[in-house]
Amino acid sequence: AEQGQTKVLLKSDVDANIYVAGRFIGKANTMLSIDPGLYNVRMEHSIGENSTILNIPKSFDILEFEILLRKKRSTAFFSSLFLPGFGQFYKRDVGRGLFFLSAMGFSAYNVINELKKENEYLEQVDMLTRQLAFETNSSRLSQLREQIINERDNAKSAANSASLFKFAIGFTYVIQVLDSFISNPEHGFRYD
Repeated sequence: AEQGQTKVLLKSDVDANIYVAGRFIGKANTMLSIDPGLYNVRMEHSIGENSTILNIPKSFDILEFEILLRKKRSTAFFSSLFLPGFGQFYKRDVGRGLFFLSAMGFSAYNVINELKKENEYLEQVDMLTRQLAFETNSSRLSQLREQIINERDNAKSAANSASLFKFAIGFTYVIQVLDSFISNPEHGFRYD
């Protein structure tokens, strides 16, 4: 080290580029000689970046600082618990995140749509039932009864479809939470 400089070892969990005060000064896990002072230190890697302010005192010892870039498993897990697909986004697995988010959105849209259809069919059954009470013509009575049966069947079918999509939402939710916890990001999870 030059006169007055401090030896600093900036460690990282990946082989990141180190920038001090906006200037590239080397790779992580190598010894550097830095003048004492307050510095904005940034580490960059393909998995992400992290910045911190370091106060480097004048010292005759080697100072070690660790800046972690790997993703935390618990953060991925809790992100997916609260917002489906966001654990995958956190791990920078955008394709999977979009898949899970889209699957949840598609299923939710269809649940709403099928429940709306069920309600419309049941309203139709109510209207036909009221007409049935005032009808005297026997052929028309038979026709109304047939329509009521068809509309009830349609309502049951819509309710069953809504249930299927509700199951799809639950299944997708569980799978995406497990995926966020189990599948490793490109450079693995951090061990803390």
